[in-house]
Amino acid sequence: MLFNFFHGAVAVGLRGYLLNAIFAMAVSIAFLLYSAPSMVAYFLAAYTNHKLPLREYRQLVSACSRAVASVNWIPFKTGKTQLYMNLSLAQRTLGDYSAAETSARLAIANSASGLSSYSRLVRFVATMYLGAVLRAQGKFDAASAEFAKAMLEIEAPSNLSPLWTAWMHMAFGGLALDTNRLSEAVTELKTALQDLELARSPWGYPHVRREYRAWCLLPLALAHAERGDISSSKEAWQTAVCAIRDDPTVTDPDWISWLIRLAACYIDYGDYFLAEQPLQLAYSLVRDVPTHPSCNQVLDSFEKLLLITDRASDISDMRSWLLPEPDSFDLVQIMK
Repeated sequence: MLFNFFHGAVAVGLRGYLLNAIFAMAVSIAFLLYSAPSMVAYFLAAYTNHKLPLREYRQLVSACSRAVASVNWIPFKTGKTQLYMNLSLAQRTLGDYSAAETSARLAIANSASGLSSYSRLVRFVATMYLGAVLRAQGKFDAASAEFAKAMLEIEAPSNLSPLWTAWMHMAFGGLALDTNRLSEAVTELKTALQDLELARSPWGYPHVRREYRAWCLLPLALAHAERGDISSSKEAWQTAVCAIRDDPTVTDPDWISWLIRLAACYIDYGDYFLAEQPLQLAYSLVRDVPTHPSCNQVLDSFEKLLLITDRASDISDMRSWLLPEPDSFDLVQIMK
């Protein structure tokens, strides 16, 4: 009887151990499935922790696309939002606006619906990305609607940060500039700069505050120029140039149309030397992204300046960058 008792106890213990082991394995697998998109997104976010050279965004599109395909079958949404946001950012940088809009909408669709600070912040960023790509396509009313939705996500005091409010003012300032509301643009952009003085970059993202500052100064220079205040425009532009010299990675292809407009203002003012600076910057951006839809517009504007300044002989070389060698082009040097 004693033998049977111990035999039964051991059998029950073994079964219990096996059941516990199977249960633990099932929990581990479920956890991995749940967290896999987050882990992939985390590593891709680390990859883009410091702003990439523009030519490397093609690699990011490829990496994000493969990551999305590998985790798309997982039923959980966790982390997919970050993947789609990274993909949208890279596609927008390359000028593939239709694909970027689709990715931004998928980021929002896969975002958590909770009211935690983190969930709201993720939805805020995803919605801002969608608004940005809509603005880049000239869909200004739709972009304004998305920016307004994003603003609702950061109205709670726990989510309010000078960095996020600065981004909001930047977005509305850029939109006002694109729709010729110049006074409103100046107000929004100056408010963004004030917020940035109070803001700190998120941990691990030291470039963000510098990038936002440069992003504010360029459209501010354009808004002043188009209002006829060339002195204020020059001051904002030269401050932007200093920021770019300090960190050339803060540049953004979203600036291209503004750079062309700014150069046109300086040409009309008769300052051809100053007009060449924004065109050189625009030229450097499209050289690194030769598929960008603004390429021909940049070249046409630059060639116009060469004709005005009796450098027509240089025009034949202007389109040689269609087979670019980006490493041979030093942005810092041309801005000196």
